[in-house]
Amino acid sequence: MSLAKSSVDCAMAYQRRRRFRVRAAFFAAAERERAERCLAARFARRDSAFLNAIRNLHQSHSATLATALSCLRGFLCCGRT
Repeated sequence: MSLAKSSVDCAMAYQRRRRFRVRAAFFAAAERERAERCLAARFARRDSAFLNAIRNLHQSHSATLATALSCLRGFLCCGRT
């Protein structure tokens, strides 16, 4: 009777340890995936900020150039008459 009970206890202990290892592996995988997503989000934010800065620089340069050309056209047109 005690032999049967000890083998059942041993089997239950083995199942608990196995369940614990499986659960630990699952949480480790979830943690790695979350770290990868966090890193990817950081790179995406950095790239987005870089592209926005380039876009804003291009737009401000275009606006400055358009204003300068407009003033130059006005100056040249007024000088001809």
